[in-house]
This record gives sequence, C-alpha cells and structure tokens, in this order.
Amino acid sequence: MPSGSIQKALSDAEIYWIVKHGLKMTGMPAFGPTHDEAELWGVVAIVEEIPRISPEQYRQLVKSTNTGGEKSHGHSHGTTEGEKGS
Repeated sequence: MPSGSIQKALSDAEIYWIVKHGLKMTGMPAFGPTHDEAELWGVVAIVEEIPRISPEQYRQLVKSTNTGGEKSHGHSHGTTEGEKGS
C-alpha cells in the first residue's frame, strides 16, 4: 500500500476513532484510555502529516516534543528505523 493511502481513504473523524479505540487483532492499541482529547487529535494531525515528512523531520519532531518538561504518559515511543537507542 503506498504511503499516505490510508490517510486519503479515511476522514479525520475515522482516523480519530481508530486512534481512540484501536483496532483489534492488528497491534493498533486504543489511546483513548490513556490520552485526553487534545492528545488524540494531535495523533490524528501527525498521522495526516507522516506521509509528507522525511525520517529526519520526524526525529526532530519527536525530539522537540519530548523535552521532559511536559507530563509523561507512562510509555516509551522507541526509536525510528535506523536510529540507535540511547
């Protein structure tokens, strides 16, 4: 499936529902129980943007939003492909 095809096929509301409720038997977790509405819509926004950004831009976004000054939500986001963990 080409990059961005899911984003083109689904509305923001449909992506929001998937982010909030997850998809059983796919490995896509439900973020609704652990994230507030603003965070859920933030995930929708990044899902929409992902096909248009480079891996380096993604790393910079993760780095800029993971400053440690904001509340933690109790899990790790891991590393991007090809990036060594610290």
